[in-house]
Amino acid sequence: MLRPLAPQVGWVWAVAGIFFLFYLFIAAVFPRPVLACVNELTARPATTFFMGLLTKLLLPLALVILIVTVVGTFVVPFVLAALFLGALVGKVALLEWLGLKLGSQFGAREPLKPLPALAVGAAVIALVYMIPVLGLVTFGVISVWGLGGAVTAAFGGLRREMPAKPTAPAEGNPAPAMALDPLLSGPNPAVNPPPITGSTEPVAATAPNQTATVPVASATLPETLSYPRAGFWERMGAAFLDVVLVCISGALVGPFTPIVALAYFSAMWAWKGTTIGGIVLGLKVVRFDGQPVTFAVALVRALAGAFSMFVLFLGILWIAWDPEKQGWHDKIAGTVVLKLPRGTPLVCL
Repeated sequence: MLRPLAPQVGWVWAVAGIFFLFYLFIAAVFPRPVLACVNELTARPATTFFMGLLTKLLLPLALVILIVTVVGTFVVPFVLAALFLGALVGKVALLEWLGLKLGSQFGAREPLKPLPALAVGAAVIALVYMIPVLGLVTFGVISVWGLGGAVTAAFGGLRREMPAKPTAPAEGNPAPAMALDPLLSGPNPAVNPPPITGSTEPVAATAPNQTATVPVASATLPETLSYPRAGFWERMGAAFLDVVLVCISGALVGPFTPIVALAYFSAMWAWKGTTIGGIVLGLKVVRFDGQPVTFAVALVRALAGAFSMFVLFLGILWIAWDPEKQGWHDKIAGTVVLKLPRGTPLVCL
């Protein structure tokens, strides 16, 4: 009946009990990795799901690339082991997160502890597993979602461990100390008048041969004004690479290729503001208002992109003659594609 658990099948419940004890062991022995995954699921629930889906879709392609390089063949077992452990930790975190959500929804005075939250989440999922068809669908969603939480948490940990970039010293000479009037205990405004706000020119003092330099912080331009718009052919080149990647992944899922494409573009735009093709050609999607590209904006842009293609690709061709180099999907989502200079990193793991 397409359900992982059935009341009349006893051995299945024995296996489920063993897995539950194993999940309790992981939650008790590795609380920090589980907590990191719970935090990612709480902060970015949709992004973690699509990250897990993207990981499963790109895993066969990544393994093929590693095997072709021959040297990477030795890395394949470690990659598979890491993903297996990540999936287990991510599933434990997902059950805890579900238990915490249910506890807060039913008016718990204090948040549940990790182990009770895990028990509550496992009990709810076990009940859903006994529903025909829905149980199998839930099993697939839980597996993808837990893996996405683990992968997102791992990337976040690697970013935090990277050394901070050294900050460049501020340009300009520091303002000289204010001269003190020998007859007064404080600064003499006649000798050192207050600087004029917004001026970068030296301010002449009342006393002869004395000037004060006013340092002014350099203004930072938004990305939409700092970098040029990406042209039509550059965007088509990036789109071609993305289509090839989606088609390779879609060959594994057959009729679900449109869903794969929607998940791929939405997740990549929300996560890094670009796609694999955009990384190769140095393109980035930003919003006109300067706000980050959220998952909702990325999903709207992906759906609008499908509409731009369905109308005889008119919405895509619009990029060629639009002054802002925007397609219909850009105008609907309020985004623009920028061409970043060579050497600007788009992906930082």
